[in-house]
Amino acid sequence: MDILGVDMAVLGVDDLEAAQRFCRDFGLQEVEGGAAGSTFLTQDGTGVALRRASDSSLPPTMLRGSTCRETVWGVRDQQSLEQIGTELSRDRQVRRDALGVLHTADDDGFPIAFQVTRRHVFDAQPARSNVAGCQPQTRDQ
Repeated sequence: MDILGVDMAVLGVDDLEAAQRFCRDFGLQEVEGGAAGSTFLTQDGTGVALRRASDSSLPPTMLRGSTCRETVWGVRDQQSLEQIGTELSRDRQVRRDALGVLHTADDDGFPIAFQVTRRHVFDAQPARSNVAGCQPQTRDQ
């Protein structure tokens, strides 16, 4: 099974406006937003979904306050997703939503999900800066 990494963290937060402001200030790209919540993406497409902690559409939690409500793992392709669904359904309930994302819980009861990854390669270029002992950087270099 070809799990590539976390595609999305779904958070239930007490102060939605403060959490949205933090993500914006941090430099994440807001791709969906409103009174119910927001979704932000990093430069490689990894997501952070913010919802109000009281949002009944979120998976339940035994914790109070702001916390991660579901971790969505990205897999390489549809075949990998189907294999994971088959394996997980042997000992737990697995639900597929309208977008094809598989939802279940891990052995400790924590909500997890799996989808064909939406992340993409991001070629991070180092920022030019002047550092002691290195060739000075200028705008025209």
